Amino acid sequence: MSFDITAIRMTDAPGNANAQPFGLTGEEACQICWYAGINEKMTSVGFYEYNPEFDVRGQTAMVVATMIWYFVEGFYNRKGESDFTESKYTRYIVPVIGNNNQPLVFYKSKLTEKWWMEVPYPDQPQKHYIAPCSYQDYRQANQGELPSRWIATYARLG
Repeated sequence: MSFDITAIRMTDAPGNANAQPFGLTGEEACQICWYAGINEKMTSVGFYEYNPEFDVRGQTAMVVATMIWYFVEGFYNRKGESDFTESKYTRYIVPVIGNNNQPLVFYKSKLTEKWWMEVPYPDQPQKHYIAPCSYQDYRQANQGELPSRWIATYARLG
């Protein structure tokens, strides 16, 4: 993840040559860092455009330090939910008309109750991408409709 300090409003992070009056609050930036840290696929983080010359009271440095702390806190709260072959999941298969007669496959974590769905690669239908989704996507599939999140992911993979 690359985080540009310019995205944080000037009142929360003045230590930036391009600081603006509008933007994320320091708290919102910390929340983003926590969610980035909890992401199983996130491997690195960088914070950019901090300039100590503009950070007279060290306020921006404190915000960045807190953002790093939240990233690490998120990292240590990872649930290890990246292997969908284990018994930690309930697998749901939903037949959908108009999807080349291929059913949609959903997974629900028994630990966190988060939902995922399999989306095939357009050029390699035997290979699947596991995309996060919601219970509403699962319900929509049960109504015979392709969820918009599935369609968007499939288009992005193509």
